[in-house]
Amino acid sequence: MKTPSITAIVPDSGRIGDTITITGTNFGSDRGTSVIYFNAVQAVNYINWNDKSINVQVPVGATTGMVSVVVNNQKSNDVNFRIITQYIPKSDTIIIGSQVWLVRPLDVDHYQNGDSIPEIRDTAGANTKSAAWCYYNNDSANGKIYGKLYNWYAVTDHRGLAPKGWHIPTYSEWNLLVKNLGGDSVAGGKMKEAGTAHWNIPNTGATNSSGFTALPGGYHSFDLNFYDIKNYGMWWTSTEYLPSGGWYISMSFQNPYIMYNHIDKSSGLSIILIRD
Repeated sequence: MKTPSITAIVPDSGRIGDTITITGTNFGSDRGTSVIYFNAVQAVNYINWNDKSINVQVPVGATTGMVSVVVNNQKSNDVNFRIITQYIPKSDTIIIGSQVWLVRPLDVDHYQNGDSIPEIRDTAGANTKSAAWCYYNNDSANGKIYGKLYNWYAVTDHRGLAPKGWHIPTYSEWNLLVKNLGGDSVAGGKMKEAGTAHWNIPNTGATNSSGFTALPGGYHSFDLNFYDIKNYGMWWTSTEYLPSGGWYISMSFQNPYIMYNHIDKSSGLSIILIRD
């Protein structure tokens, strides 16, 4: 029996449960006892199998790494496959009214289709008019707490910044959330994380009674500087203000208010997701 050989995996990245196509040679005319491994995890659901092409679902437990085909104990070459994380624990969501929110800052660097989103770390690219993200002060330690800062071009990119089943909220969806929490003058206090572990003193009115646990990630301005971490949380909506600007909502350490404003699309703000 000739040794199986993988030529390509299309696409070369995907989510648990996605169907991918593996092309190559010497796979055999039918599967029989042949298997596919995603690192050490064996695939279970095989859609189609022939000598030169296999359609298979990415198995539960698969991690980014090497995929191989084993036919009659003959192992193929390894080909890299990247897992796009999509699992969202229920503990990371909150129901407010009719809406379901993902209450942790977005921290992805790839679109739904696996394409990467460029990171910007220098002034030459910071005022870009194409999709990009950065960490506050270009420090990944900030990202572990506050997530990434994205420009509006990433928010509205057709490839999808949010995982399947989720999206960046519109102005109207934010507004409905605020109304459900009592209006502009009090909703911020109900949404802000209480205390001063992440918000600066005095963090006025913060009770987090909604469970939203909003954090103050600051922003990256179109003037190429970083501002207001621990002072303000600023979150994009997907609603355009003008060709050069988009709407966002914000909260302050100084009061319990929700504020609505617009800003240049090149600015980097935080993102919170809402379920479709």
